Amino acid sequence: VDYGGEDDLLADLVAAAVAQVEALTSLRLMAQTLRIDLDCWPETALASGWLELPVRPVRDVTLITANGEDVTDQFELMASPWPRLWPLSFWPPGGDGISITLEAGYAGADDIPADLLLAVRELAANGYHRREGDAPAFPEDDMAALIAAWRRVRL
Repeated sequence: VDYGGEDDLLADLVAAAVAQVEALTSLRLMAQTLRIDLDCWPETALASGWLELPVRPVRDVTLITANGEDVTDQFELMASPWPRLWPLSFWPPGGDGISITLEAGYAGADDIPADLLLAVRELAANGYHRREGDAPAFPEDDMAALIAAWRRVRL
């Protein structure tokens, strides 16, 4: 860093790097509350018997509403490795909308795996060095190697 006046730039670069790592891995690195809104229960959930949540890690599901009614106690959270909601008996009617509020992300920076932190640092540092076009891009192979264990592979 050349001088203290670049704090805003560094904050933006770190935020962009975190967003890129999160997008590529479906992880939420920092603790946050998220709300997922669905029009109805997905066909895949009805067929499989569970609803896969689109982010991880999920620390807690704080509220599930279906048709405006609190149905949180009708579900169990299977948090690892890919978070899923299991209905304890049957799928509550949800034709008028479903909302799932959850706590996602790692509890603190010390809990974030080292390879993911390194990916964020490398992306942010690369963005800083490339701000004037005088440095090569961070090799995609290096980035892929750092996050490979965290990406979802579907068949």
